[in-house]
Amino acid sequence: MVKKLKFIFIFLIISGVITLSMVIMANHRLSNSQAELINMRSKADISMLSKTEQSQKIAKEISGLSHERVKKDRDIAKKFFERYLTWDSWKSYETNRQEILKDRRVDKTFIDVVAPEVKSVVKDGKDFNDIDNQGLNMGFTGIKVSVTGIRGTTYSYLSEVSVHSKSRTGRKATGKIVSTYEVNESGEISKVKAFTVAE
Repeated sequence: MVKKLKFIFIFLIISGVITLSMVIMANHRLSNSQAELINMRSKADISMLSKTEQSQKIAKEISGLSHERVKKDRDIAKKFFERYLTWDSWKSYETNRQEILKDRRVDKTFIDVVAPEVKSVVKDGKDFNDIDNQGLNMGFTGIKVSVTGIRGTTYSYLSEVSVHSKSRTGRKATGKIVSTYEVNESGEISKVKAFTVAE
């Protein structure tokens, strides 16, 4: 099973056929006014909610939603994903993977999607593996965030994370990862999950 996951992961990066769908919906019971403001899944982008100072004020009064807080949390999430989704060799991939395995903030789904095992065989003092053999790499491109709920001072998010890759032969690919997570008032990210849907 692990070998199959590894093959699928490498193949999708090279071929550029990573396809994702937004698969998580807000599960908090909110009043009608709160649902209109907080359910970003139907509106797709937080900016649609807070284009003016007046709408930001109304949003905060009704639901507790703070535009400044969302921007701050977005930066926190960006640093998190950029760290784990950037590598240019098997060694750097494996270093990231080992850190992810120890990271209590991530769910098993995040490990399965972002860091499946890629084995390397040492022969004549050299490492042989699918990543180095094909010159694979991955880089963080960007992130779009949507608020799915507010519980006290903890915000829940659904994000679409974009990545890019390039092989030794010059073949390029792009992909997206859908992730859900929470950020508390202290700026601590937790309960990070990741999802992919391949056609």
